[in-house]
Amino acid sequence: MRLGSGLMALTMLLAPVIAWGKTEALRFSASSSWGMPYADVRDDRLVGGIVFDLTQAIGAALNVPVQYVVLPRKRLEAAAQAGEIDVRCYFNPAWTQTPEHYLFSNPLFDASDVLVGSAGQSAITELDQLPPGATVGTVLGFMYPALNTRFENRSLQREDAVDQEKVLRKLGRARNQYSVVNSRVLAWFKRQSGSDALSDWDLQLERTDFYCGVM
Repeated sequence: MRLGSGLMALTMLLAPVIAWGKTEALRFSASSSWGMPYADVRDDRLVGGIVFDLTQAIGAALNVPVQYVVLPRKRLEAAAQAGEIDVRCYFNPAWTQTPEHYLFSNPLFDASDVLVGSAGQSAITELDQLPPGATVGTVLGFMYPALNTRFENRSLQREDAVDQEKVLRKLGRARNQYSVVNSRVLAWFKRQSGSDALSDWDLQLERTDFYCGVM
């Protein structure tokens, strides 16, 4: 992670927002579909995880209260454009159709999307080794550039779940042959649930930088 230097730069980016009195509390977005280790969302409240710790540190550095706007992922963009959100973290410019509406921080941390199999699946070291027609667990609405062509031409079958934890639980029950998840989510899941139901290998697909975007 690059949180130390990134946090300092982000507080400098946000300081004018506070100085101009644009907000009494910083309103951070959170998605009800996020999971650990990034976000612990309970009863539509963000109560823990990497994003929680980061945003609490931002509020402390600026000496302002922090509020969370917890919404389904597909509603976050509209809420931000309507002025209901001040900052979106765990965010990437490629995930919005209007990146010009945001001031983006430096990258704060990164992680990889990885392909993982159910227990007993042979190790995959390149995507061409995937058997034709194999089912791959994915998250509803998520983009997977490394796999899009294969999903479009039906050489791989996409099966969506509402979040990454549910994707992995389905994989653990062998409802899918393979799944794509964030590498930190996978590591967290294995620590919490054990790894016997999942393969002991994973294949890195692509690495993503995560930012905060200030409206």
